[in-house]
Amino acid sequence: MASHPGKSGATFPEAGTVPPTALLRPSLPVIRLLLPLVLLALVMAAIAAIPPAPDTRAPGAPGPALDTVRVHERTLALVGERADTGLVSVWHFETLEAEEGPEERRRLVAEALDGSWITVDADTSFVPATRAPWRILPERPFRLVVGLEDRLERLRLDGPLPAPRDGPLDALDLFPGEVEHEWSGPGGTVLRVHSGQRTGTLGQEETVAEGVVVDVARSWRPTEGRAPDWVVLLADGVPILFLEEHVLTSDDQERPGGYRAWSAVREPESIWPAVEVRWTELGAFERARRDIPAAWSASAPGPDGFEAEWSVTGSWLEAGEGEGPLLPVRAFFEVEGFVRFGDDSTAVRGLVRHVQP
Repeated sequence: MASHPGKSGATFPEAGTVPPTALLRPSLPVIRLLLPLVLLALVMAAIAAIPPAPDTRAPGAPGPALDTVRVHERTLALVGERADTGLVSVWHFETLEAEEGPEERRRLVAEALDGSWITVDADTSFVPATRAPWRILPERPFRLVVGLEDRLERLRLDGPLPAPRDGPLDALDLFPGEVEHEWSGPGGTVLRVHSGQRTGTLGQEETVAEGVVVDVARSWRPTEGRAPDWVVLLADGVPILFLEEHVLTSDDQERPGGYRAWSAVREPESIWPAVEVRWTELGAFERARRDIPAAWSASAPGPDGFEAEWSVTGSWLEAGEGEGPLLPVRAFFEVEGFVRFGDDSTAVRGLVRHVQP
């Protein structure tokens, strides 16, 4: 509605009739009106001066920010034999341990057949803080059977579930069998390679995939750096080479950090504390608006050293949330390549866990 001067009956003094001193003496009602506005401006200025709380979410992971003091991660992955179509079944668990309040727990089950990946199950939940945050907890539709000394004997998902070969399924099971090889790293990482199998159940029918179960358990503090990558390269079920990245504290997140490596095929077992790993080929991940590795090379110098190369044959990729132009990436890569010790070269197949924050 348009305003019309004088319609309210108020009188306005003509120009020049207001004494000059009146302009210098605000009336008490005016002061009372202005005082709350001045106080509000002071409060808003004080709030703006307070630095924002740091975002301590798990590096590279989507989801709400938490005051995370440690991340516990465990991955169990069946790598099937080539004679059994090369099925890969990944069961990945993360616990974000907070300084106060509940734990954030994440679960991912993904499978690949001949390089084509699908997400079978993905879940995030918040539970009261536990005394052993590194332990995997059952939560429907996920169940597990634990034997002596906390040994995982069976992981189960109740359906209906998608599957790359035999889905939809009523249930999916992973059975880590006897431990064939085991190694504990200096940072607390534990690698176990089990005999194992994956079964899919539909009605009265059951399909079985044989192979080895790669079992990697580790933890780190987000304040120390981002989640380190790891690589396991196998031949005939034997871990020819396991490589783990040191926790990366550099601001340069677009290249690999330093690695350590271990092999079960040398007597005695071989450990290399410093290994150079390079990304030799990059590919575009459009959802994250960034390049990700597609091929690697690794070398450890000296007479007892090695050379290795591997490249991606299939991938499970997730783009996280973020405010910048580049989004965080979490990935599992199915890879093939070779490892060479001296003049002996071995064809290998394996799995890479990769994170870019």
